[in-house]
Amino acid sequence: MSVQSMSEPSSSAPLLPRVASFLFVAFLLVVVITPVAYVFYGSFRTDSPGAPDAGFTLANWQTAYLSPVYLDALWNTVVLGVVVAALSLVIGGALAWIVARTDTPGRNTFALLIIVPLMISNLITTLAWIALAAPNAGFINAYVRMFTGIRTIFDIYSFSGIVTVHVLHYAAFAFLALFAALRSIDASLEEASYMLGVGPLRTSIRMTLPLIAPTIATTFLVIFIFVAENFSVPTLLGTPVDFQTLPSMIFFNMAVTPTQPTIAAASGTVLLWIALIGTVLQRRMTSRANRYVTVTGKGSRHRLARLGIWRYFTCAFVVLYLLLAVGLPYIALVLGSLMNFLTPRLRPEVFTLDNYRTFFVGDNFAPVLNSLGLSICGGLGLTIIYVLLSFVIGRVRSRWAFAAD
Repeated sequence: MSVQSMSEPSSSAPLLPRVASFLFVAFLLVVVITPVAYVFYGSFRTDSPGAPDAGFTLANWQTAYLSPVYLDALWNTVVLGVVVAALSLVIGGALAWIVARTDTPGRNTFALLIIVPLMISNLITTLAWIALAAPNAGFINAYVRMFTGIRTIFDIYSFSGIVTVHVLHYAAFAFLALFAALRSIDASLEEASYMLGVGPLRTSIRMTLPLIAPTIATTFLVIFIFVAENFSVPTLLGTPVDFQTLPSMIFFNMAVTPTQPTIAAASGTVLLWIALIGTVLQRRMTSRANRYVTVTGKGSRHRLARLGIWRYFTCAFVVLYLLLAVGLPYIALVLGSLMNFLTPRLRPEVFTLDNYRTFFVGDNFAPVLNSLGLSICGGLGLTIIYVLLSFVIGRVRSRWAFAAD
């Protein structure tokens, strides 16, 4: 979606595009502003909105913003987001550099495989890593215990476990953004550096990194927001060790009796501030992107760094990432789906096809059809809406288009 100029838009656009932009603003008011306004309204109520005896109060905000329990959850949310975003950038950036700028074997195939984790729900990845690294019954811990006597080599129910699952997922997102930026840099600048006798490493640090700095910063912010608002991973892996984030606190406020929907609404406003601050910072960075005119949509041929024997180590690094992010989790899922019960002791009698026979029969298959229907209809509908919205914002010079942006 094109970024509209921060200057005041012109009102001289033709009538039809201006009407279209107005309708899109009205649409956004309904689907974005209305639920947000309802959350704010509910956060000031003593009971669920619509309850006959409900009144107005500030107690929910006092709890969500000042209570030690919620402040701890906020701190956990921020720390988790920062750590995951930083590690994802480091790993994703290394993967992007290896694939885009080195002579590592198989780099073209790797460019396709590295984005596979983005196609897998991190809920599924979490369940797979529970099967792999649960402290007592996980495959990895069980086999290490069998051969070495060490009871637990890695406990997935921990802060490090939560970080691991997140990083394996969002490193692919960082790779996608940084790979595109590295391929779009004007190659003549780096060639000039090489001609002056500067090596590939110093050129990357002193020239390439500053050129893609806006992409690095915006990618960090986007990953931070995604992690801060993620519910499934910290809830599944953090609850057994009493590690709570704001999304998990909101869930328990809504799901555990007695429910506290008004406090959940007040906690939701905290997440909203996090998202808004991150969005504002991201927009400020992208609005200054014209300072980095050497990063364009037109790529050019870049010199590949000749790594010599080290190219096999970089190849091994990419393979290790793919093994941890895709290979091991899906091996665990497939094995688990073929067992009567989950156990690291693989014997012929524990394997069965009954799980699949049950899954494809009657009501058990209905969720699959529902998921496919929602994915197709939702994906197609959102694509149409955002293509039209992008066209209106990028091509129509009106205040309504600026407001929609």
